[in-house]
Amino acid sequence: MIEKYQASFKKPAFAHQLVGIERLVSLPFYGLFDEMGAGKSKQVIDAACILFEEKAIDTVLVVAPASVRGVWLNPEFGELVKHAWASSRASEYHSKGLRQSSIFGGPYLDDEEPLQWVVTNYEYIRSEKNLKRLQALLADRKFMMVLDESSFIKSRQAKQTKACLSLAKQAARRVILNGTPITNSPVDLWSQLNFLSPTILPFRNFYAFRATYAVMGGWQGKQIVKWQNLDELQKQVAPYVIRREKKDCLDLPPKTFTQVECPLTESSWEKYKQMRDECIVWLEENPSMAAQAGVKVMRLAQITSGLLGGVEGEDLPTTVDIGREKLDLFAEWLQGRLIEEPGLKVIAWCRFRRQLDRLATEMKKYVRTYKLQGGQSKEDREEAIQAFSRTGSGPGLLCAQQQAGSFGLNLVAASNVVYLSNDFNLATRLQSEDRVHRPGQTRNVLYVDVIATGPKGQRTVDHGILAALRKKHDIASWTVSAWREALREDLA
Repeated sequence: MIEKYQASFKKPAFAHQLVGIERLVSLPFYGLFDEMGAGKSKQVIDAACILFEEKAIDTVLVVAPASVRGVWLNPEFGELVKHAWASSRASEYHSKGLRQSSIFGGPYLDDEEPLQWVVTNYEYIRSEKNLKRLQALLADRKFMMVLDESSFIKSRQAKQTKACLSLAKQAARRVILNGTPITNSPVDLWSQLNFLSPTILPFRNFYAFRATYAVMGGWQGKQIVKWQNLDELQKQVAPYVIRREKKDCLDLPPKTFTQVECPLTESSWEKYKQMRDECIVWLEENPSMAAQAGVKVMRLAQITSGLLGGVEGEDLPTTVDIGREKLDLFAEWLQGRLIEEPGLKVIAWCRFRRQLDRLATEMKKYVRTYKLQGGQSKEDREEAIQAFSRTGSGPGLLCAQQQAGSFGLNLVAASNVVYLSNDFNLATRLQSEDRVHRPGQTRNVLYVDVIATGPKGQRTVDHGILAALRKKHDIASWTVSAWREALREDLA
């Protein structure tokens, strides 16, 4: 069917995208698990336009993280404007109500209704009131429901998961999009596949599913200690999802990874050693408190970033500056790179808000600087992205938090990416890497991790975090024993 519509595509599709579009058109539920940057949104948009022309749907509901709504809707750079070729109208469903765009896409006839796109976010539909209003809005519609970054429903008991499952009952077709579908464990698939269709997995409930593929043990037998029967799981889901990596389907320039060591001053190192030793003792005495262990280790990562305090329940209620080591090293690196490449655009990822603010303030002396951070208004966020990405705007630095800017954005204007501190979450690391390594990128992409050391090159927590992320470990799910082992390596 899709052959007769290809000439209408706004941008030609790669071979792997044609396969995805065909499956989205021919199957009522399907999952695209392609690696970030392989063009999942294009495949959905082209498929939806075909289904609309075939009168199979009249509406598409897109549910995405709040930070990604603009990636779909932006009138200048958004995915819908870039790819929709059938006559379309987009509506943003959020706290300010239902805001509609003008008609875009293909030719529009007065006696025909355009394809309706409704874009909302997971956080907003947690509210029962907001969910019911949306359900009423879609009551008489023949709609395809798309979950962008579908790992946001991996927790089967979360309100947003239950809201999506409720909406799915009304949907004529269901699609999930995710470049990192199982960052924590294979059980993350349960809710995502259940959204597509309860018939995919032959289990009466989650516990039967977990018992088949996970071996439980650890503290009180509540921890997953290993996996089993994963070949069987892969066969079960293979007809309903597809996964392609960019290296296998796109002509993209390579990624290059390097790291730069940043020695701490004697003062910062003494603070770090004291807290590290206290942390190891605490881990020995509290073997079952994994969540608190992550907070304790985060305080070590703060020190390597020149900060201390601001952690709830700790002695120092506000964050204070204790060092400038990474800040000064980055300033020196940036000035050197600007001499080599006067039009350089760089993204600097920071885990900590205070670290980002200091960086943005200091770097304004050298280059036009923009920020992406939590709590930022949609308008400020989009203005920063557009200004940073604008061709011919000269050199620029985008200071961003992984939690706020790692999902869904296209930042191919940059080809240099620096991590001054890392999030523990594997998904945000992978997502942040692929904001620049995606279609439209023509240059080799350089990733630089700034790693703190002791004054004499001693290891710090930065080494363990980076090593785990490079091995594709999700540190956010680590047990106390895993943290204890990682910190002991620093003492070796």
